[in-house]
Amino acid sequence: KKLKSIFSDTASIKRVASIGCGSCIEWWDFVQPDKMGTVEFWGIDYDRGAIDRAQEKLNSIKSLESTFFCENILRFILRNHRKKALEDIDMIYSVGLFDYLDKDAALSILKSLWDAISHNGTLLITNGHPDNPTRLWMEWAGDWFLNYKTSSDLLDIASGLESVANAEVSIDDFGVYQYLMIKKS
Repeated sequence: KKLKSIFSDTASIKRVASIGCGSCIEWWDFVQPDKMGTVEFWGIDYDRGAIDRAQEKLNSIKSLESTFFCENILRFILRNHRKKALEDIDMIYSVGLFDYLDKDAALSILKSLWDAISHNGTLLITNGHPDNPTRLWMEWAGDWFLNYKTSSDLLDIASGLESVANAEVSIDDFGVYQYLMIKKS
């Protein structure tokens, strides 16, 4: 829902990158790129099958110029920080990656991504909420453990970035995920 609301204000979004893009379901489910004009999109993921599915679906969107990288996300981010493969991006988002990083690693990765954000651009990440009502089931039945961070933890991470115009955390309607949205000044 949060991604949908962000993508509903698309006038200034012309260059987008998704870190851990998966099959890019958000682009073929609710984003309306044809209303955005031409958009350059970069998707980075380690799963070749997910990228193949994303390319299959996104290639039919004429206004979307997409490029995909099938590689280790952390290596890509750190290499991008050195080589500037991505720069001047209006929006970078990552759904699911930060669930597996501690606060120090999250800040390090955010700093690398932040350098690629354009003036007035947006960086959005998700992280599981510690009061996730499905946490017990996920951990006990699914053997699925996340590195939960509080809303304060996420705001502390954002405070380690320079040129932040605004940072806010919101929680989804189910109390499972929270969204850290950071705007660059």
